[in-house]
Amino acid sequence: MSPHSFVAVPRNGRPAARRRDRRWLWLLAAVLAAGILGLFAGENSLPRYWRLGRQQRVLEEEVARLRAQEAALEHDLSRLDSDPELLERIAREVYHLRRPDEQVLELVPAPAPDADAGDSGDGAESGGGGHLDTR
Repeated sequence: MSPHSFVAVPRNGRPAARRRDRRWLWLLAAVLAAGILGLFAGENSLPRYWRLGRQQRVLEEEVARLRAQEAALEHDLSRLDSDPELLERIAREVYHLRRPDEQVLELVPAPAPDADAGDSGDGAESGGGGHLDTR
């Protein structure tokens, strides 16, 4: 070596390569932190993605249930279209409809005896049961 040669040492005492390596580590750490933050925060986060997946499964189950219900209703409708006796039975029982020449008699139960009135329990006051109501 010549008497005038020397090794350049940075002012902080570290070689330049080591500083460059640390910058890359800091950059890598920042990118990883931003990536992790992006996974768990914001509009496109993993928790939101999982929640939407669960919601989609619930809605698909509801769609399947509603399709089955629709098929059952379509079957009932076709039965009503093809069976006039069933249609008439439902009209009479559910909607209390009658033909113009018919008179409907409805049995109405007698009111329950009042416990405070001191009823003897022989049923003489109530007429022994229900009464006929003509409409």
